[in-house]
Amino acid sequence: MITIVGGGTAGWLSALIARQFLPGARIVVVESKEIGILGAGEGTTPHFVGRFLDFCQIPMSELVKHCGATFKNGIRFVNWRGDGSSYFHPFINDVSGSPKMPHFHPERWTPPEEVDFTTLASLRGKCLMRPRPAGAEVGRNPLARVDHLGAFAVHFDAKRLAAYLKRVALSRNVEHIEDTVTAVLPDPSGGIDSLVLADNGRIGGRLFVDCTGFSRVMLGKHFGVRWIDVAESLPVDRALPFFLPLDGPRPPFTDAIAMEAGWVWKIPVEGRYGCGYVYDSDFIGDDDARAEVRRMFGAEVDMPRVLSFRAGYHEKIWVKNCFGVGLATGFLEPLEATSIWASLLSLIELFQVHLAQEDDRAHDAMNDFHRRLHERIVDFLYLHYMGGRSDTEFWRTLRERTKAPEMSAEILDGGLRWPFEEDPRNAGHPSPFPAVSWLWIAAGVGLLDRKAMARYWSYFALYDGFEERMKEHGDRLSGIADGCIDHERMLEQLRTF
Repeated sequence: MITIVGGGTAGWLSALIARQFLPGARIVVVESKEIGILGAGEGTTPHFVGRFLDFCQIPMSELVKHCGATFKNGIRFVNWRGDGSSYFHPFINDVSGSPKMPHFHPERWTPPEEVDFTTLASLRGKCLMRPRPAGAEVGRNPLARVDHLGAFAVHFDAKRLAAYLKRVALSRNVEHIEDTVTAVLPDPSGGIDSLVLADNGRIGGRLFVDCTGFSRVMLGKHFGVRWIDVAESLPVDRALPFFLPLDGPRPPFTDAIAMEAGWVWKIPVEGRYGCGYVYDSDFIGDDDARAEVRRMFGAEVDMPRVLSFRAGYHEKIWVKNCFGVGLATGFLEPLEATSIWASLLSLIELFQVHLAQEDDRAHDAMNDFHRRLHERIVDFLYLHYMGGRSDTEFWRTLRERTKAPEMSAEILDGGLRWPFEEDPRNAGHPSPFPAVSWLWIAAGVGLLDRKAMARYWSYFALYDGFEERMKEHGDRLSGIADGCIDHERMLEQLRTF
């Protein structure tokens, strides 16, 4: 039996993935009614579509109907260099050409909105999908009647998603107990024998899944797994969620807007934007953060709740017969929507690779996977803050008072070089983010090594006629983007499907 403690997105997502891998297993979710779920907008990465929705046979149309879902083609970063400029971190597409990206010319960075298909389409309010010619459609599903030209992720209302996943899991014979764990009882080997519930006695299990969020009932409180603190690299420690009314068609991307002491996420869902100011409490108090939000977005913004956290993660995700998922394993910060993504990767790694062995080697391999994953995420997130903004004390002192992780330190020392995988300085530093993502962020914050790029491009003789080539390339992509389906139109088709 698999006993999952905690509901929410992490708990019900774990239950559904476990059900797909173990169709005959008994799966029980113990969920406390005392612990609420924040209903702010939340974003994902493309893994959520392929490795969860498709794998668990959940149609995108259901998320649009029941979870306020919208499409996400990437993230727009606004004012992270303090000059009012913005840049886009797009998901990959099948149209722009080589991921070695001709728009990263060593002498002139062509604006991505001119030559990257995902950016072009997103800023025009388009999905990365093109209607098929009449007669070439397949079935009634709107997503089967278009050609998919790039990867996409999903925005959703977190509270509505958890409720929807719960309904799906219950329909697939996952059991549900509404109760609170009051004690964790050990077995002779040091693992977990059973859990004591407030109203329903004891419950056992072969595998216990800790989805207890920031409470970290099993990994943290029971096993006392060592905590790896990374606040010296990611110092933001407060989040102030709020909602904003829609001000037009919903864009198919997340906005990440730099503020005086952090940044705001702005996520379009059904009927509103789900937002939150993530900030460093050493540089701004809660009341001043609220005042800054109201200055930026309007005096009527309601912000009754403040969330506190400290960036870090447990050294181990799998201890004896207990496996952690989601916030129970740690939390870095909301930037780049890595929390659900890391949970998905870890769950699939467990069920697909390691669970059948259940020996020390399997535990060590799983925990090493977890640690390396988080090390690289910390590294990637840190790079976003290195754009040289200096208009407030938070930004001005950020680099000198924080510790640059290994890869970011190398980039700050000499600029990001290309090709990323072949650079000897980057050897032995595998990243869960593709090389092209590092390149997008490094370019956006001004940390490309232009001399190294010039040497690389010279091999391909791209200097000759470069401007003409880029114009032709951009015109072609612009025409394709214009022919893509409007985001709002696709949402409406899925809602009524």
